[in-house]
Amino acid sequence: MLCRDELVCAALRLALQKQGIELLGMESDPAKGLSAIGTLLPDVVLMEGSGWDAEFTAQVWLALRERTGAQVIQISPEDNQILICHQEQRLVGSTHDLAQIIFNSTEVKHE
Repeated sequence: MLCRDELVCAALRLALQKQGIELLGMESDPAKGLSAIGTLLPDVVLMEGSGWDAEFTAQVWLALRERTGAQVIQISPEDNQILICHQEQRLVGSTHDLAQIIFNSTEVKHE
């Protein structure tokens, strides 16, 4: 788990442990967090707080490139929201295929 607020992360860690979820690590230093992700190759990376910039989030994805199906979940306790991102790769043979993927993605958001 990458942390902006260590107290919030400690509370999240306890709550997740009660649900049977094991955290492999918790880090507030972005550089150390990226290093740990590259070493541990977790299935899920939790990013606590809403202040992560796009460049750092892209670096997290690069650290996870070896993990098929890995997810990044950004938790924003300030407004009780989460953002779930997952890697997905599809073969696209035409613009019709691309359009279909876009339509399917927007259908999910509207349900």
